[in-house]
Amino acid sequence: MTIDLPLFQEADQRPDDWALVDARQTLNWSEVSDAVLRIAGAMNLAPDKARPIAVCAHNAAEVVLAHAAALIGCVPVVPLSHHLAEEELAYILRDADCRLVLVGPETADKVKSAIKGLPDIRIRGWRTAAVESFERWIAEPPAFIPDPDAPPAANLMYTSGTTGRPKGAVGTSRVLTPSLGENCAGRLVATRAHLVAGPLYHGGPMNGSMHICAGVEVVVLDRFEPIAALEAIQTYRVGSSTMVPTR
Repeated sequence: MTIDLPLFQEADQRPDDWALVDARQTLNWSEVSDAVLRIAGAMNLAPDKARPIAVCAHNAAEVVLAHAAALIGCVPVVPLSHHLAEEELAYILRDADCRLVLVGPETADKVKSAIKGLPDIRIRGWRTAAVESFERWIAEPPAFIPDPDAPPAANLMYTSGTTGRPKGAVGTSRVLTPSLGENCAGRLVATRAHLVAGPLYHGGPMNGSMHICAGVEVVVLDRFEPIAALEAIQTYRVGSSTMVPTR
């Protein structure tokens, strides 16, 4: 039976069509649906699931999947810049009372070192042997069954700390409606593919996960580069993106 959310409707109606692309892989709607449900299942299996999950990684399809799964699974997320120093990471993880950090191969060693004094925080990483396997973690629990009537959880976004320690602020960008179903179906999203050009620890680029949940294809760049962005726009017929003017 199709789950009454756009992502899973797309997986039911056009499972083999492309849905999510980065520099390393292309995933179809069936693969994205399965991954999101398995990640959401792993996130919700822990007894301390009310505590937030942090994500500290370079741009990749897995980051979009993690944020989409947290939205579908009603799990609060703390996005962390991979530019932060170890002591800064440790402070935010402690202050936010995170239970888990998801990392990529570029950030695994730094985050592993940062949580040495935080024994109750676990770490899972994709495409790396430096920490416990993300791929094995999401293979173990049963797939999550979303409730379209459930209220989505808010992210906890940390300030830059220019006037002192970074401060957590509740991000309401994905909780504008009272239910998960309304949030996925009622957002202003493109009818053509969405391009993620900025870092996925910022609120604007993180909208890529919202587009995936709303059944819109997403293209993820490692970082913004003008030629790469223009090529992606042409190749994938991109209809929207979030970018910041520099002058």
